[in-house]
Amino acid sequence: MKKSKKIILSILGASSLISLPIVAISCSKLTSKQQQVKSKIKQLLDMAKKIPSAGEIMNQYGKMIKDEEIAKLNDQQCDAILFSIDLVINQLKNIK
Repeated sequence: MKKSKKIILSILGASSLISLPIVAISCSKLTSKQQQVKSKIKQLLDMAKKIPSAGEIMNQYGKMIKDEEIAKLNDQQCDAILFSIDLVINQLKNIK
């Protein structure tokens, strides 16, 4: 009986350690690059709201606006997203 309690306690301890990084990511503040991504996405979504044919853009980037999703990005990913958002914003400006 003592051995089974030790196993259960060790499993519970390990499961709490596994869930710790998930909690840390969700509670963390965004870096400056990640904040830039968030502000660019907001800018893009504001522009896309005014254009009826931009529904797909709203769907795709609307999912990315959450802090939990943005917090998972590293600086290289942020740079790539910022570049792609700038391209989309320029295309939307041409549509107007």
